[in-house]
Amino acid sequence: LEAVFRNNVFRSPMVRKGSIFRELTDFLMFSDTQVCLVEAKALAVLNSKKTNVTSKRVSAIDKDIKKAFRQLKGALRVLRSDGIIFDELGNTIDFTQDSSTIFHVIILLSEINPFLDRAELARELVSHSDVVNRIFFHILDLEELVQLVANIQTPEMFSTNLLVRWRTVWENGDILVRYRRPPQRSTPLYLLREHRVSVQPK
Repeated sequence: LEAVFRNNVFRSPMVRKGSIFRELTDFLMFSDTQVCLVEAKALAVLNSKKTNVTSKRVSAIDKDIKKAFRQLKGALRVLRSDGIIFDELGNTIDFTQDSSTIFHVIILLSEINPFLDRAELARELVSHSDVVNRIFFHILDLEELVQLVANIQTPEMFSTNLLVRWRTVWENGDILVRYRRPPQRSTPLYLLREHRVSVQPK
């Protein structure tokens, strides 16, 4: 991510309430046109609670995704209300936003488990998003994030790819899509890994 956003990548940014600092989210990245929030809660679930019981594993991941939605919505409210954000050293993080700023709000998973209710997660993702105010929620896994970063050079390309991916998820009702760049094509293409399910935005 540093290769794309350069010096505008911050791990564990913080907000202050009185004399107490608390973590805003896991990662904050930004450019002149966009702000990205990343929450990686499900990584800890898969690494620390390994189990052969699929239903328990899926339930733990689903619970963590819902928690990440809540935390990211709270972090987004702080950012959009012009709250002061600090880095790990307590220095103020300065960035600008206006009515044209795009907000990418990302839940990062180790993997997208095939037994998750992907259609329901797609509906949640769309319902939490706000196209009018340029707020787009995403659920990615590490494989997809690596593909995204490996095929771009600028923050603008990162944003464009995420927007195309969001539309693919919305149109097909499935969060399990993969990035592909066909030959002789300037815009990214996202392919469904498996089935298609329709979903309607609110």
